[in-house]
Amino acid sequence: MSAVIAVIAIGGASYLFRLGPLVALSRISLPTSVDRALGYAGPSAMTALTVTAVVHQYRTTDAVTTLGALFALGIGGWLAVRKHSFLTAVTAGLALFGGWLAVVPS
Repeated sequence: MSAVIAVIAIGGASYLFRLGPLVALSRISLPTSVDRALGYAGPSAMTALTVTAVVHQYRTTDAVTTLGALFALGIGGWLAVRKHSFLTAVTAGLALFGGWLAVVPS
């Protein structure tokens, strides 16, 4: 029973923690530069998580693999800045990284 109470309490606290900024920001207006930059926060976080997961899958500190990952991240980031969809940016980055690993000897 105490586990159920803990789960409900943590869930409620998490809900209030996420609701707070929404309520606070609905009453003020952000500068356009901040508002525009916030549009890149989600795709940037997802791209960082994806690249980190792919690089850690190989568990290497090999410079060639790291260079390929940075190249793929750069292409994915460029596509995101050019307003392509998140799926397009991630797919292109992962395809380039896979191609890099297949072509470039490590």
